[in-house]
Amino acid sequence: MGCTMSGTETVTTEGFQKVGATLKQSEIDWLTQRTHYTAEEVQILHSGFVRDFPDGGILRSHFEIFFLNGKAGGQMANLVFKTLDADNNGFLDFTEFLLSMDLVAARTIEEKLLWCFKLYDTDNSGVIDRDEMGNIMEVKITEHEY
Repeated sequence: MGCTMSGTETVTTEGFQKVGATLKQSEIDWLTQRTHYTAEEVQILHSGFVRDFPDGGILRSHFEIFFLNGKAGGQMANLVFKTLDADNNGFLDFTEFLLSMDLVAARTIEEKLLWCFKLYDTDNSGVIDRDEMGNIMEVKITEHEY
């Protein structure tokens, strides 16, 4: 699995233990180097993730629940989920979850722009093409119709 977090850097998370296992120190170090979380916060978040998602991840159907009250609902949920599901396997594992939490909690203007760009660039090509722009415009138009 790979995630692009800082423009051009692609990081690989293959070999991470599945949810339910204790994180190795190397995994904690990897996550703390790529997020704003401390080692203690990573461990606390992992414990909560294991408790809340014992099957190993957040399924798209679970994720959509967060968007039910929104005007664009399912369309926006799909767009955001597709952005966060770096390996396109249909669920968010702990690593994707933590990297996503860090991305969504953008602190600087650059981090906020990166989040917006990743939301538009659904195929992770590094370019927002006409179809991708059309998709986001469709979601925004749908949002205003309700």
